[in-house]
Amino acid sequence: MTTTKNRGTLSAGVIRYLQAQGLTQREIARKMAVTESFISHVVKGNRNFTLEHLEKLAISEEMTLPELLALATPIETVPKEHQKAYELFLAGLKASNDLRNQLKQKEKRSKTSLKRRVG
Repeated sequence: MTTTKNRGTLSAGVIRYLQAQGLTQREIARKMAVTESFISHVVKGNRNFTLEHLEKLAISEEMTLPELLALATPIETVPKEHQKAYELFLAGLKASNDLRNQLKQKEKRSKTSLKRRVG
């Protein structure tokens, strides 16, 4: 996993978040069009993502870059006086993402149903 050396880096936080979502380092590398070795270097704290890398990840995860960065930011890195507001923001963001996913599933079901009727 991650080392103490890079525990607080943005790149490491993004990897931890994506792994918590069930992605492997191989899948993360494929989404970014980089090698697994590069991802391994990021995990070890020897490399960092560029803005281009982060944008590719956000697009592949069907979210905006600010959403990805917010979801990947550990609460303990947020100043104590802002943690409550941050938690509320994350709850709203997650609810929005859940709704977006439900709408996509409904749209898929509608298209499948229409194809059956037409086909």
